[in-house]
This record gives sequence, C-alpha cells and structure tokens, in this order.
Amino acid sequence: MKIKTVILFVIAKLMAFAITASAAVMSYLPLAYLAYEERGYFAIGGEVIGALIITAVVGWAANIVMKDWFRGMMKLVGEEKIR
Repeated sequence: MKIKTVILFVIAKLMAFAITASAAVMSYLPLAYLAYEERGYFAIGGEVIGALIITAVVGWAANIVMKDWFRGMMKLVGEEKIR
C-alpha cells in the first residue's frame, strides 16, 4: 500500500471515531441531566439505553459515510484498485 492510502484510511477512521464519540456525549448528557432532575442524584439507569442506541446508529452511519469518502478520495488521488 502507498503512504497516501494509509493516511487517507487513518483519517477516515479517526473522523468516524470522532463523530461517534460526539454523538455519545451529545446524546448522554441531556438524558443524564433529565434523569438527575427527576431523581435528584446521578446514577446509571435507563437513560443509558437511549444513548447507546443513538451512538450505535450514528457510528454505523459514520462508518458507511467515511468508507464512501475514502473510496472517493482514492479515485481523486489516482489509486483505482479498491475492493
């Protein structure tokens, strides 16, 4: 593999990870705050299930988008052999 292939692959995986991590934080914090307001104390409860589902869906979609981005970038840099 060429170095530009490796660099593009690493960038795609890092972007997918960043998007997934952002979704996890942005979905858990409001749910945890609402649970805290309801109960009066922090605890892990049912709010985690919603955050996990949202994170899984966003992670799956981010991987698909980043795979398409990677293939498009490989065509731009001239590497036509892609699985």
